[in-house]
Amino acid sequence: LVEKHLGYVKHLVTRYNLNTCQVGNVDHVPTWMEGYATKTWCPEGANDTGICSGGKEKVRVTTQLAVRCDGAKCIPLMIFRHNSKQVRSQWVEEGKSYKQTSILHEIQQNLPDKWGNKYPPKSELLVILTKSANSNVEATVKYIEDVVPLLFDTSKPSLLILDDFAAHGNEEVKQAAKKLNVHLAIMAGGITPKAQPLDVAINKVFKGYLRD
Repeated sequence: LVEKHLGYVKHLVTRYNLNTCQVGNVDHVPTWMEGYATKTWCPEGANDTGICSGGKEKVRVTTQLAVRCDGAKCIPLMIFRHNSKQVRSQWVEEGKSYKQTSILHEIQQNLPDKWGNKYPPKSELLVILTKSANSNVEATVKYIEDVVPLLFDTSKPSLLILDDFAAHGNEEVKQAAKKLNVHLAIMAGGITPKAQPLDVAINKVFKGYLRD
């Protein structure tokens, strides 16, 4: 399966005469908003010790990373959970009023947590809200429409390599990619540890930096 997938990718690269700037990989990385280091200091002989946090250690998020074959990285997208029954997936919008206790308000106003940490600016991080803190068809379409143009020159053909997450094969997602001249190469399940660059070399490093 790995050889078959790589053969298909090579076929598309040759057919559309793609260079390294026009081939990329996108993947979801499930993480916690706050992670704990694997080691800490405590008095000798102590059975346990307290660890300070910003109060969001139980908040699960999904981070979507994207890289190109030339090594360039796109700004990450983080997917947070949003409980509103009226909202399936949405970006945090400037000038819109949100409930002051919601994460949308916190992100929009760039409010710090109790330790003074703020969300990165939009030039460094994009944020979207879904009901499950995971991606879905609607969120994937939004990602292709708003983020992929930051990764590729959409005036030329490009190739985006994806895993077999259900939304990636959805017709709405395919049409959104087609409008931007982006071809999708979806790999079969079970081969991502060998065939997906983000799984092979980047995701583990990202999680380590995020935890530390």
